[in-house]
Amino acid sequence: MYGVVINPRGLPSFIDEGKISEFLKEQKEFDGAVLGWTMASPSLKYLLGKLNNGASVNTRFSDSTGYKSVNSNIYAVQPGFLDAVN
Repeated sequence: MYGVVINPRGLPSFIDEGKISEFLKEQKEFDGAVLGWTMASPSLKYLLGKLNNGASVNTRFSDSTGYKSVNSNIYAVQPGFLDAVN
């Protein structure tokens, strides 16, 4: 079984990764119906916006002078993320 779980941005809290991973591990060991799973964080821009009372926040990378910069949306993923989603 392959599946995708998405926590929509409108929810006031985040999912409990520990309990979900524990359940999936039990199912994988029980009958092999679960082949794999992975988790990814919300974007850094989204998290900083939550900490800033919903105000728009840009995550920018630049050189030390600030001359060249780029907006970036950073996510954290678990090791083996691509193996699970591919």
